[in-house]
Amino acid sequence: MKLEREEVKGIFGVLVHTMDLDHARSDDERVYLMRFLDALGQRGVDLEPLIEELVEHPDVGWHVDRIRSRKGRVYALQQALLLALSDGSYRVVERRGLQLLAERLGIDGVLFEQLEAWAMEGSEWQIRGAALLAR
Repeated sequence: MKLEREEVKGIFGVLVHTMDLDHARSDDERVYLMRFLDALGQRGVDLEPLIEELVEHPDVGWHVDRIRSRKGRVYALQQALLLALSDGSYRVVERRGLQLLAERLGIDGVLFEQLEAWAMEGSEWQIRGAALLAR
């Protein structure tokens, strides 16, 4: 999927916002962000200054407004769900925050539920795979 540079920045801001929903930035979430940056060709970027720059805009709407396309907005929610699940914990506060994010992104509840189910299935699949490798 081809996204404009501003949309990618908005999506990264949404991801940082998602990481802070439960007020706990886990190592797994940081790894997820680094992989996201690596996929964009930003390998070796120092993550912490990027995070600190983005949290200066605590209203997720500032980041959402940078994502103009429908595809970009759905992709942002998809990635936010995967990030929230990346640490093996999906708390009520995270779910509610992501539901509010979906609303701000203009994504209806039905699509939110479908994306959430998809992300959870993928997370469970990865956990099962890791368990098989550990045998």
